Amino acid sequence: MDVSYSAVNEKIGAELAIMSEVESVTGMLQGLVQTESEPFFIVFGYPEKRPDNT
Repeated sequence: MDVSYSAVNEKIGAELAIMSEVESVTGMLQGLVQTESEPFFIVFGYPEKRPDNT
């Protein structure tokens, strides 16, 4: 499954966060766009602050 063309429910983050081997979890927005010079350009967006305010 290619998640770059899919959506992952943000509730999954809470399920991952309770795992002992996971230090922290944050959401991410990803977009794919075409430009005149490139067949695709990947854009990522992260929250301004992490949930622990760092």
